[in-house]
Amino acid sequence: MIDVAGVALCDSSGLSAFVLIGRGGAGPVRLTGVNSQLQHLLDRTGLTELLAVEAPPAVGDEVREAG
Repeated sequence: MIDVAGVALCDSSGLSAFVLIGRGGAGPVRLTGVNSQLQHLLDRTGLTELLAVEAPPAVGDEVREAG
């Protein structure tokens, strides 16, 4: 699992890294915390099919810590 919540920009080098990791054979790559801009890029490049993408929780659906 790769948390990309803090990623503001992903260029071709970043996309290539995801492809290399995905084809490495260690199991499926899961991206979490994908913002709308990165999601759009993954959709346009077809990488959504290669990677398991988990969108960030919608506003109001965040997990809150007890205490």
